[in-house]
Amino acid sequence: MRMNARILSGEAPFGLALLTLTVSAPSPQVGFEILTEARASFFRKRTPASSFVGGVGQVFPEPSGSHTGELWNVHLHAVVELGIPIDAVKHADLAASWANVLAKHDATGSLDLRQDANLRVEYFLDGQA
Repeated sequence: MRMNARILSGEAPFGLALLTLTVSAPSPQVGFEILTEARASFFRKRTPASSFVGGVGQVFPEPSGSHTGELWNVHLHAVVELGIPIDAVKHADLAASWANVLAKHDATGSLDLRQDANLRVEYFLDGQA
């Protein structure tokens, strides 16, 4: 069964998790470009990111906390299929790996990973999560 089909059917052996990758940027376009390149590097490496089999996601830009438009928080929300049990995923190592990738782009951001037994992929894909 293809990865997207497994995710949509919820038949992932180690379950699904919500992964959020963020980038702080001066504009949505710059943030999207950095996020796109950094995400590809992050998942291409044999790093803690190899904890994931695959996933589906969407990118969202929003003004940073000041809402002045000076900085933008561009983030990817993705439902990922775990390749190992969530308890074996080292969140600190994932966050450090993401920070290292962003540093190569002179950018900052964050990573969050959460597993929820009630995660409904169809809500995520419909933009309701």
